[in-house]
Amino acid sequence: MTFRKLELPEALKTGHAVIDAQHARILDAINRILERINMGGRNREALEAELLALSNEVRSHFHDEERLLAQMGYSDLKAHRSHHTKTLRDLDTIQDIFAENVLPAEWIIHTIIHLFISDVTVPDSLIARKLAPAAG
Repeated sequence: MTFRKLELPEALKTGHAVIDAQHARILDAINRILERINMGGRNREALEAELLALSNEVRSHFHDEERLLAQMGYSDLKAHRSHHTKTLRDLDTIQDIFAENVLPAEWIIHTIIHLFISDVTVPDSLIARKLAPAAG
């Protein structure tokens, strides 16, 4: 199976330059994983390093986003933080499963893509829409 490079649809952009740039970096990390898998995924150490890089990008993004939302007075920050905690646990689980060689890399990437869409970009774009009227 060959994976195509992913691009962030305009509909999922938040309009906030920093957040959108972080989403782009996260997507770049996912695309590097896709590229490694497309090359056969034989170098598990390199794939593990890319998974760690992805996890670090997501952690950094969540930290910055929570700080930004606190500054903006986002009323549902506690729930959003809980969502971030769950997503980070899911990423840790994915890394553990990959390290134990339990499931193929293709399964891992499908799960990561799902996490990126459902746990990172969609919630952020919805928050941006809620906050936009308050900012304007």
